[in-house]
Amino acid sequence: MCLSSHRYVCVTGVNNAKHQHEITRSIHFLTRLNDSFNLVNSHILLMNSLPTLNKIFSMVMQHKRQFKASISDESNILINSVDYHIS
Repeated sequence: MCLSSHRYVCVTGVNNAKHQHEITRSIHFLTRLNDSFNLVNSHILLMNSLPTLNKIFSMVMQHKRQFKASISDESNILINSVDYHIS
């Protein structure tokens, strides 16, 4: 229920509150990430405007996939190196 005589004021206030809630949720999510996500965390926080929580989650998952792939590549290189020296 809007107590203001101007409906626009109430809609603007609700939209501002929703936006602030989204920012709070995004920052809460980012601050709960562990240290392995520091790079992507810093990148997101340095953006001109904070992306939506869905976009942030997508960026974090992409970083995780890339990090996992690089660890896997390093492991394969080490295994191949050990195999080569044992032969």
